[in-house]
Amino acid sequence: MKNMLKLIVIVLVLMSAIMIFVSCGEDEPTSDTEGVSTEAPTEEPTEDPTEDPTEGPTQAPTEKPSDDPTDKPSENCEHTYTNDCDADCNKCGEIREVSHTEETIPSAPATCTETGLSVGVKCSVCGEILTAQEVIPALGHNEVVDEAVAPDCVNAGLTEGKHCSVCNEILTVQEVVNALGHTNEKMSAVKPTCTETGLTEGVKCSVCNTVLVVQEILPAKGHTSVVVGGKEPTCTETGITEGAKCAICDEVLKAQNEIPALGHTWVDATCTVSKTCSVCGAAEGESLGHTYTDGNDSSCNVCSEERYGNKVGDVCYPADLTTYDGGTFNILQSRGKITVINFWYATCWYCVEEMPWFDSVAYEVSDKVTVLAVNPFEGGREFVEQNYPHSKIVFADDFDIDGSQTYYKMLLPDVLEEYPGGAYPVTVILDENGVILEKHVGYMSYEELKGKIISALGGCPHIYDFACSAYCNWCNEERVPADHEIVEATCTLGKHCSVCGETWSEPLGHTETVVPSKAATCVTAGLTEGLSCSVCGEILVAQEETPATGHTEVVDVAVAPTCTATGLTEGSHCSVCGEVLVAQEEIPALPHTYDSDFDRECNVCGYIRAIAANVEINDIMKDMYSGNTMKYETVMFIDYGESKQLLFYADDIVSVQSYDRTKTYVEGVDYALVDGCIVLLEGSSIPCITGKVYYGGPAAGMQDICYTKDESGRLVSTYWGEGDSMTKWQVNVEYTHSDAWTGFKQETATERYSDFIAKLERGEDVTVFFYGDSITVGANASGYFGTAPNQPQYTFLVVDTLARMYGYSVQHAKAKTGDPTPIESMNYGDRGTITYINTAVGGWQSTNGVSSYGTARGSVEPYINKYGCDLFIVAFGMNDGGLAPATTKGNIKTIIDNTIALAPDCAYLIVSTMLPNPDAYNSAAGGKWLGNQPYQEAQLLALAEEYMADGVACAVAQMTSMSSSILNRKDFLDYTGNNINHPNDFFSRVYAQNVIQTLIGYENIA
Repeated sequence: MKNMLKLIVIVLVLMSAIMIFVSCGEDEPTSDTEGVSTEAPTEEPTEDPTEDPTEGPTQAPTEKPSDDPTDKPSENCEHTYTNDCDADCNKCGEIREVSHTEETIPSAPATCTETGLSVGVKCSVCGEILTAQEVIPALGHNEVVDEAVAPDCVNAGLTEGKHCSVCNEILTVQEVVNALGHTNEKMSAVKPTCTETGLTEGVKCSVCNTVLVVQEILPAKGHTSVVVGGKEPTCTETGITEGAKCAICDEVLKAQNEIPALGHTWVDATCTVSKTCSVCGAAEGESLGHTYTDGNDSSCNVCSEERYGNKVGDVCYPADLTTYDGGTFNILQSRGKITVINFWYATCWYCVEEMPWFDSVAYEVSDKVTVLAVNPFEGGREFVEQNYPHSKIVFADDFDIDGSQTYYKMLLPDVLEEYPGGAYPVTVILDENGVILEKHVGYMSYEELKGKIISALGGCPHIYDFACSAYCNWCNEERVPADHEIVEATCTLGKHCSVCGETWSEPLGHTETVVPSKAATCVTAGLTEGLSCSVCGEILVAQEETPATGHTEVVDVAVAPTCTATGLTEGSHCSVCGEVLVAQEEIPALPHTYDSDFDRECNVCGYIRAIAANVEINDIMKDMYSGNTMKYETVMFIDYGESKQLLFYADDIVSVQSYDRTKTYVEGVDYALVDGCIVLLEGSSIPCITGKVYYGGPAAGMQDICYTKDESGRLVSTYWGEGDSMTKWQVNVEYTHSDAWTGFKQETATERYSDFIAKLERGEDVTVFFYGDSITVGANASGYFGTAPNQPQYTFLVVDTLARMYGYSVQHAKAKTGDPTPIESMNYGDRGTITYINTAVGGWQSTNGVSSYGTARGSVEPYINKYGCDLFIVAFGMNDGGLAPATTKGNIKTIIDNTIALAPDCAYLIVSTMLPNPDAYNSAAGGKWLGNQPYQEAQLLALAEEYMADGVACAVAQMTSMSSSILNRKDFLDYTGNNINHPNDFFSRVYAQNVIQTLIGYENIA
C-alpha cells in the first residue's frame, strides 16, 4: 500500500510538470480580431444552494486594473486555458475566477512494518494537491508466542516460535524436532488349544501402544477324537455306551451312558434241559426228565422225543455228533428232509471212490436232502480238509464203535452182527421223520445213489445245469427251458448262449495287426515282432524275448582321500548306457594330524584349525542348574514324528540350530513344541537318520562293533562312528522353562581345595595335570576333531574357566619335548600362569594308567619332575567295565599315591566315568559295553574320604550319577559323540561344569 501511494504521488507530480511544460512552451496566438468578439462570454448564473436567495446575485469581484498597458485584456482575446482549473488565459493573461473539483485521495493505513498516509485532497481535473497526505508511522509487530510441540513416536515436534498477531509474519521460526520412533515391545504368542484360537507373536510400541506387527489369529486345533470303548450289558451286569474324548485335552466329546443290566430271559426246564437263560446260558435247577407210559413206549409223553430203534422202519434218535467244522449234529436237525448217512473211512478205497457222488448230491439237492458222512476211525479230518474243504456234506467222527450210543451200533446192529468189525462203506437213508427207509452195504454208483434218493423223495428233484437247460441231469426228462442269454459272434466265439454255451454260428475270425519289435538294451531284453488281433486284442503270434546285450564295463579310477578332501573307491560304469555298475563309495577325508590337542597346524596338509571357533565360552560354561534358559542342548531324531524329551519341560523354544550352528530351523515347518517336548515334523529339513540307517551298521570306514536290539528285539548292527559321524544328525536346542532341575546336582567341595584356590588368588603359577582315557583325551568334542563348531574338550574348558576367573594366562606342556607353548586364546591377564598337561590315552583302563605312570607313552612322572603339580585330575573307568570296582579303586589309589610321592602338596580330583550306551553290545554274540561302570563311583567316593582323613585334598566329580540322572530324561544317542561311550559337545560341557562345580562352585565364579 505504501508503494502504491508513492507511485500515485510521483504520477501526480509528473503530470503537473508536463502541464506546466506544455503551458510555457505554447506559441502566442495570432491577433486576428476581425469578426471575433473579444468580450468574455456571458456566463449563466449558477444557483448556489448556500447563498441566501434574498440577497440577490453576487457580483464577481472586480480585478484591480493593471497599470501595465500590456496587461489590459484585449477585448477581442479568445481566451484559452490549460485546463478547466486554470485561472490565467494562456493568450491574454486575463484572470478568471475558477474552482477546483475536489477528489479525495484515500488514506493508506500503516502496517506493522510499513508507514501509512492520511487522507488527502486533489483536484480531479488538474490533479493539483489540495490537501497533502501526511505520513503515518509503521505500527510495529504485535508479538505472540507459538508454543513448542513435543514429538511422539510417529509425529515430529516443533520448537517454540513467535509470530505477529496482526500481520501473521513469522518472527521466530519453529524448527522441526524429529519423531522419537517406536519402542518395540514383544506381544507374546498364545498357543492355540483344541477349542480356543491362539495368536502369533506380535510387536507393539510400549509408549503409544501402536501395534507394529499384528498378531495373527491361529485357528483352534480342534479336538482329536478317540473312541472310549463301551461295554455291552449282560444279564447281570450294567453296560456303558461307547463314548469319545479328545486325545490332547481329554475333554469328553461324547458322554458314556450307563446301560442297565438286561436281566435273565428264562426258558422253562424241559425233559432234557434245566431252566436256562436264553441269552447268557445261565441255568437253574435240573431238567425234568422224560416220561414214558411203559417200557415199550418209543416216545416221551411230554416232549415226544423218540427212543432209539435199530430196525428198518423204526424211528431212530442217535446221540449228537461233533462235526469237523466244530459244531454238533443230530438227526433231529434234518427232520423234514431226506437224510443220507454214509459210513466211511479215509483208507477205504470204495469209500473214497464213491465220496464224489455224495458230494454232488449234497450240493445239488441240499434243500431236500442232508448228507451225513460218519467216520469211525482216525484220519478222516485230514482227508476232508485236503479234498473236500468246501463240501456241503456234514462230516463227523464216531470213534467209540463199542460204545453204547454210536451211530453205527444204533443204526446198523444187524450189519455188526454179520460183520463184527463193521462193513464199509455202508449207506443208510432216512425219511423226513427219521424212519430208516433203506440200508446199503458196499459201494454204490452215482446212478444208484440218485435212484435211491429219487425213491426216497417220491420223485425226481429235477436238477438242471442252467435255467435254459432242456434236460434234467438226473432223469433226463425234457422241459420247456428259459430263454437263452444270446451273445453275438466274436473273433473266437460264434453266436452262443452265455449261460449254457449252446452255439449257433462260427466265430468271425481275427483281424491281424503287427506288434512292433523292441531292440534289446544293456540291461533290458528286447522283443521280436508279433501279431495281435486289432478287434479283440488277442495275441496271435507271441513276441519272443531277445536277451539283453549286457554292459560294456569301464573302470572308474579310485581317488585317495586327503586331509581336506574325501576320496573314492574304485568303481565302474557302462560306456554304452552310462549305468553305474560298481558305485564309487566315498572315503572320508583323513583326520588332520596335530602334535597335540592345541596345535593348530596339521602336520600333513598345513591346515590351520580354529580353536574354539563359533563357540562362546560364557554360554557353554553357564550353569545349567540355575536360570530358566537352556542353551545348546542336543537331540537326535530317528524317525519323523518322533517326540524328544528335553532336560526340562520347555515353555518356549528360542531356536533350533544345526549341530555346527550354521543353520536355523523353523518352528511349525521343521519342528513343533508339544507338551514341553520337541517333535520332528514330516518333511522337516532337520537331519533324521531313520531306523533303516540307524539299524544298518556303522558309519563308512568304521568297524562293526556296536549292536543294539531293534524294534522286534533282534540284536542288529547299529550305526556309530567317531568325528562327526553321530553329531551331524544332532541339533542344538535353546529354550526357556519354568521347572527346576530335580536330578543329580554335583556338590561343591571348595573347602577341600582351599590351598589350591589360595594360590590362584595370590597369583602364583600353578600346574594342572589331566590323566585318563579317551574322554579326557578329548573324544568326541568337535574341537578335538577339528569339525564345526570347534568346541574344546572338557579339560580345555576347565582350564579356560580357571584362567578367566583369576586373570591367568595358560601354557601347554606338549607330549613332545621342548618348552611349553602359550595358548593365545587363553590369555586373560598376567597375574600368573597355568601350565596345562594332559597325557590321557584313548582305550586305556586304570590298569594301563598304573603300568605306564613312569616313562611309557602317556606317562606322568617326567612331567611332574619338570613342572611340578598343584591339581591332579584323574579320570579312568569307562574301559574298566570288565574289572571289579574295587580293582578300579585300587588302581586309581596307586596312581594318586605315586603322585603324592612326587608332589606332596598337590590336590586331587577324581572324575567318575559317564555311563556308556546302556543298549549297546560289543559283538553280535552279546557282551554289553555297560558292565561294572555304575558301581565304581561308590568306591571312588570312599577313596576320596580316605585321602581326606589322611589330610590329602581329594573329591569326586560324579559323572556317573550325572549321566544316570540325564538318562532318566534323555536318550543316550541325544548326547553321545559316537553312540557307544564318548560324549558330544553338550555332554563334554557337562563334564567341565561338574569339575568346576566341585572345585569352585558356580556361586563363587565372578
